[in-house]
Order: sequence, then structure tokens, then C-alpha cells
Amino acid sequence: MSAQRNRRVLHVTTGLKFGGVETLLLDILPMFQQQNWDVELICLRFGELIPLFQRRGFSPLCLDAKKGDPRTILRLKREIDAFAPDVVHLHLFETETLTSLALLGSAIPQIVTRHNPET
Repeated sequence: MSAQRNRRVLHVTTGLKFGGVETLLLDILPMFQQQNWDVELICLRFGELIPLFQRRGFSPLCLDAKKGDPRTILRLKREIDAFAPDVVHLHLFETETLTSLALLGSAIPQIVTRHNPET
């Protein structure tokens, strides 16, 4: 009998700069781990908070994506396939759009949080 693997959650955000999304992620990522979830974080672009995430034990994967570059969708798909998450949590409109395209045809559920719906 094989050991059951932890559930996996992938969070995707635009970047790790100072802001509400990043504060939320710093709060909730450890909570997922405490509940025996494997956690992965992808950001489209670099940000000054990456060292803080690293000090807290997370290794954000930053794609250094350029706005409007369709290769970002392919890169997201590769990373999603490699991690094989049970659920993907998308933060902010840009990641919602790109990651939803990367997940086309996939049965992986998506949670979308629109932190700034008026912008």
C-alpha cells in the first residue's frame, strides 16, 4: 500500500511587492502547511518581498514574464503540470486570465480572488 500524498495548492500572483495580496499570502501559506498541504507559489514578476517569503521557508518561482508575452501561458502550464496541484488559487486579474488559459482542458479547480475589483 502506497503512502497518501499531501494535497497540493498552487498560488499564482503577479508579483511580490508590498501590498495586500502579498500580506495575505504571507498569512495563509503557513496555514495551508499546518493543515498538511504542499504549497507552491508562482509570481509573474519579481518583487522586493521575495527574500521575506524565502526567510519564511517558501521558494517563490518568479517567471520574469513580460506583459503580453504568450509564452507566459506555456510556462505556467509547464509549472502547473510539474507541481500537479489539487487546486490553483489565482490572485489578481492578470494571473486569472493567463493561468485560466494555461489550465484550459484541465480538471484542476481554480479559486479566483479579485483583490481590487474596481481597478
